Amino acid sequence: VVIVGAGGGGLSAALEAVAQGAQKVIVLEMTAKTGGALNFTSGSMSAAGTIIQKEEGIEDTVESYIADIINNGDDFGGQPNEELITVYANNATETFDWLYENGLKDNKYSVDRATGNRAVFAPEHALYSIPRTYKCSPDDPANYKSAAHEVLDTIVKANDKIEVVLSTKATELIANEKGQVLTVKAEGPNGEVTYTAKKGIIVATGGYSSNLKLMGEYTKYGEYYMAGGAPGADGNALLMM
Repeated sequence: VVIVGAGGGGLSAALEAVAQGAQKVIVLEMTAKTGGALNFTSGSMSAAGTIIQKEEGIEDTVESYIADIINNGDDFGGQPNEELITVYANNATETFDWLYENGLKDNKYSVDRATGNRAVFAPEHALYSIPRTYKCSPDDPANYKSAAHEVLDTIVKANDKIEVVLSTKATELIANEKGQVLTVKAEGPNGEVTYTAKKGIIVATGGYSSNLKLMGEYTKYGEYYMAGGAPGADGNALLMM
């Protein structure tokens, strides 16, 4: 399997591909490091009904989580996409719990001063109705902004079936005579390289927050947003597809 993009989505896809039987996974990343948007984050995560909430006796539901996100998104004339929010919220718990069981439990967390709980209210946005945000610090802050990125990177590096190729930008997807897209061309430090997969290509880079033209095309007034996107979030993969 060939994966385009080594952000959180690409690293997760690589691990899942191996779990599903892939013998070799190559991940192409246009920048010089993995992580994508996880390199530009405070590291906070939120999910409802997590291991942490259960340990701390906090009752929460995915339905409440969805309602809070929609309510917050309605502010300032927003138009929340309930279908996408529901997909996200229904998968957030399993995602967080997986990270927790695979290393995140050992990280340092910011805690509520009154209760000592690791499930907290997050003041960086409108407060949820229930404390369901988790602020964990990476063990290696010199190289990671996000503990989740650190966990994913550590597991990927330890897996000999996964190869991450940095500073290599995918430029073209190519279909074979059956119409199957199994080949991707890329530009790396040594020029053009072609990768052909036996099972398929996963494009895990859909961000375009650093491309003001696309921001304006897909979002009203988007070209005027002060976006803090990663350099790799140029929308190239959307155009390539």
